[in-house]
Amino acid sequence: MNTTTQKLRLVKGKFMRGKDEVPPEFGNKEQIELIKRSELLFQEYSSEEGHCVEPSIDSYEVVTAEIEFTCICGNTITRTGEDGDEWGNGKSDKAVDDAINSWRKHSCNCGKEYLLEKDSEGDVVIKFKK
Repeated sequence: MNTTTQKLRLVKGKFMRGKDEVPPEFGNKEQIELIKRSELLFQEYSSEEGHCVEPSIDSYEVVTAEIEFTCICGNTITRTGEDGDEWGNGKSDKAVDDAINSWRKHSCNCGKEYLLEKDSEGDVVIKFKK
């Protein structure tokens, strides 16, 4: 696979594109944006409130909830949960709980660990695992 088409990521403090290390380059806009985005996500995931995400709900045959967020390294992480039967007799809250509980603690490929939970208002929040 051509590494120039792969997304730039931060892995253990190094810029990576695929499996190739990319040297830091002064003024490189892509590297600067990645660092800024990673800093913002780090602050949100480290906060007491966490980073709030809105699950997408699909109720075609069974109710499915998908939770998607970005690791500070740049990888997109997606988890899915379901509720109901073939007749669509499920609830979206149960599907969201299934997505959270089936993946309560997880490590990204870069090694960063996350915790998914619901806050007091029932919103899905993501925090760093402590």
